[in-house]
Formats: sequence, C-alpha cells, structure tokens
Amino acid sequence: MKKFLIWNKQTPLIYNNGVKKTPEEVFEDYPKTKYGTVIIEYTDDNVNMNGFWTPSELKAVYKLDSDLTDKQTITAAEDAVNNPPPPSDDITPVTQSQVQLLGQLLNELNLNILEMGNT
Repeated sequence: MKKFLIWNKQTPLIYNNGVKKTPEEVFEDYPKTKYGTVIIEYTDDNVNMNGFWTPSELKAVYKLDSDLTDKQTITAAEDAVNNPPPPSDDITPVTQSQVQLLGQLLNELNLNILEMGNT
C-alpha cells in the first residue's frame, strides 16, 4: 500500500535502496526538496522513501481538485492509488470492416518490408 507524508525537512530519510540520508544530503541529491511543500511517497512503516512529490504534482497525476489542502491532497492521492476504479466494461466492439482494413494494412506493410529486403 502506498502512503504519502509531508516531509518536515528535518527528519533523515531512508531511500528505497536502504541508504539513510540527512536532510542536507537529500537537498543535494534532489534540489527541488529545498523549496515549498515536499511530500514523500513510501510503502511501509519504516518510511523507506520511494519518491518526492509537490502537492500540485499529486493533484495533476491523480486528477485531484486543485482547491484541496495539502492534507486533503494526500488523503485523496492515497485513495486514488490504493483503490483504483474497477476496469470498465465499456469496450467498443470492432467491426468486420475494421478487421479487414487492418488485415490489408498489415499485408501492405509486409509487402513493403519484403521489397526493402530485395533491394
């Protein structure tokens, strides 16, 4: 299960490779973490950090309301990533003419490839 947490920029972080980094080392590795709100992504109770996000990045990726607070953004992102909607049953059937057209295009492609090999 993925979780998100606002990083206080004072707590050392453990990268997902197990290496513990001081805040200063994190700032060197990831300069964007020096500025604004930084949200870390983790997957276990040891807070082994898997990535950094800004609130606006989370909102964009998970298509969240831009008016959410940082804490609301975290809650909504966790829900979106850990409880995705079920796959849609709305599958548009392929018509026989589309299948025939695809077959023609593949035949032409194969012929073009054969011709290229003979030159």
